[in-house]
Amino acid sequence: MRAEDLHDAELPALFSNALSLWQLEPKNIILEINENGILEQNEQTSTVINALSIVGFRFALDDFGTGLSSLARLRSLPIDMLKIDQSFVRNMPHSQEDYEIVQSIAMLGKSLNKEVVAEGAEDEACLTLLKQLKIDRCQGYFYSKALPYESFIAWAQAH
Repeated sequence: MRAEDLHDAELPALFSNALSLWQLEPKNIILEINENGILEQNEQTSTVINALSIVGFRFALDDFGTGLSSLARLRSLPIDMLKIDQSFVRNMPHSQEDYEIVQSIAMLGKSLNKEVVAEGAEDEACLTLLKQLKIDRCQGYFYSKALPYESFIAWAQAH
């Protein structure tokens, strides 16, 4: 979601209508907020995020570690998932510093009962380290590049 979306007081109602129309369960939908998207967290953005959470949507804080987000936001917002930015993950096999950053974020997320996702799992060496750190989920070219919808359906059926 874009930062501007979080200023729209109508958003929770629009999303609730879409759930009814498409007969979807909100618990199965994860809304991603870029870490920079909540920099200007104010009463309106908090109200919108909390209203969507009450409906049952889950939230992921995307690109975690790259923005200027404060740790207080992890405490004050209904964030379910931390997505570690690929700039740290992809270089882990070659950078002790990046490994330590990923490890620290993973430990922080787990200590706060957040699901931890690593973006940028590009190769076997990286995936091995992520498994050692007990990261919950991984995204990256090791599995597949981003695909158009039709190609994704075929890929998902094959895998």
